[in-house]
Amino acid sequence: MESTVDFVHATEEFPQEWEKSLYVYTAEDCEEDVKRTLQSSLEGRCVVFLNLSRNKTSAYIDWEEKAVGFADMLLFWLPSSANELDIAKCSVNFGRWASSGKVVYGRHEPDAVESKSEEDHMPCGNMDVVARSEGIKINKTLEECIQVYNAKTKNGQLRTAAERNVPLHVWNHIAFKDWYTNMKSVGNRLDGAELKWAFCVGPNKAYTLYWVLHVNIWIAEENRNKSNEIVLARSDIKCVFPYYIPDNIDNLTELDCEVVLIKEFRSPARTEDCFIHELPGGSAFKAQDPIAEALKELQEETSLVVTDPTRMINHGARQLAGTTSAHQAHLFSIKLNDEEIAKCRQLAHSKEAQGNAAETERTYVEVFPLRELLKSNKLDWTALGMIHYVLHEAMHSSTKQSQKQRRSSHGNAETKGAGSSKKPVSKVAPPAVKSATADKKPLKPAAVSQRSTAVTSERNIRSADRKSAPESQKSHSKTFTEAESKTKAPPAAERSSSSKAYQRKSSGHASAATLPDESTQESEGK
Repeated sequence: MESTVDFVHATEEFPQEWEKSLYVYTAEDCEEDVKRTLQSSLEGRCVVFLNLSRNKTSAYIDWEEKAVGFADMLLFWLPSSANELDIAKCSVNFGRWASSGKVVYGRHEPDAVESKSEEDHMPCGNMDVVARSEGIKINKTLEECIQVYNAKTKNGQLRTAAERNVPLHVWNHIAFKDWYTNMKSVGNRLDGAELKWAFCVGPNKAYTLYWVLHVNIWIAEENRNKSNEIVLARSDIKCVFPYYIPDNIDNLTELDCEVVLIKEFRSPARTEDCFIHELPGGSAFKAQDPIAEALKELQEETSLVVTDPTRMINHGARQLAGTTSAHQAHLFSIKLNDEEIAKCRQLAHSKEAQGNAAETERTYVEVFPLRELLKSNKLDWTALGMIHYVLHEAMHSSTKQSQKQRRSSHGNAETKGAGSSKKPVSKVAPPAVKSATADKKPLKPAAVSQRSTAVTSERNIRSADRKSAPESQKSHSKTFTEAESKTKAPPAAERSSSSKAYQRKSSGHASAATLPDESTQESEGK
């Protein structure tokens, strides 16, 4: 890869873009030697800022402040020729930026002096103390300093405008990438950024765990800028929620499920016991497969070994405290079997410490029914939300599965019954339909005889009348008979009275209502 180095001196215009940048603090009389070494040793496309003038006008001070903010790294190199003024200037700025993750430090190795310590005879002794407390390597040559810079900036990235204010170790951080990509996806724009703090860990502070940027964001939806907030972030974490669903409880709810947690001392804790009670989980400095990382954390913090990754349910990733931190938690869950929950209960009872001792991590397994856990303040709201979310899904899925099994079992029973040998079925006569007159009392023989006689007598009289009546009267009689036949059957009470009328007619006392007289028929016929 071709390397190019562009030097920018005090009060000169800053380039509009670059991939890597470096600000150099060194002795004024060795500027040319430093530039030659940088020109020959730096890798990639790099911009180097230099302000070795002792001019303290506002223009110089403002330029230096901007250049330091732009720089991905700050190189402090004190050669043997450095005087007290050079060292004093370096010391002030070194202390200011020592915890930023941007510092590379080196000084000329002094000759040994009889009984005096390094700090006693070297004017830069205070810088050494700060460097050791911050875990910053003290390099012995300028070439060593440049090697450290090349290693930390090997993945240079093109940045323009306000992006130049984001140092490379933050720009390349996965949490920043995700946050910034999300911001741009909705049309927002980064109009300003200033690194306030970075917490670097690992050998030579090689990995950035936390970072804080003071940002100025143009909000597309509201057409305004917001510049009074910070963005705090760290690497995303992977959490595993191990739980157990008892099978010996009637009317089971999620409150009866057993929850497996870890107890660990964390400095910010404000719980009753000053310990954090949380789901097993953590993060890695380098990107890994999320499930593999989650299983590793589960084993490390609980000693549970899961050999089948397909048992892990992925519930996605969400922010934990969106108003403060940009990082997310990737949530996984696993339903424990009887053997696994028994092991967790035993570990909880023995209070045997787990965790990674090399990283000062000490964890203790805890097992609680959710009902009991809710009565205390052990869990923060974030952990409670994750637990309820998983158990709600698990119980809903378990209920659906039980219903499906019952339906399947019922269907199998019906199929089995249908396929078995059929027994002869005896034909049973259908029950007799109850007659509408079933409740009537049967007539006595005498009454039947009287009713039959009355009906016969009435028919004879009507037949004789029709024969002797004129044609018009016959027509009327026919009409009357048809109309009569179309009327509905009289109610039971009327039929009873009609029966009595028939009895009277048979005795020679025919009613006028029953048999119309001749005068009526003649008048109607006219």
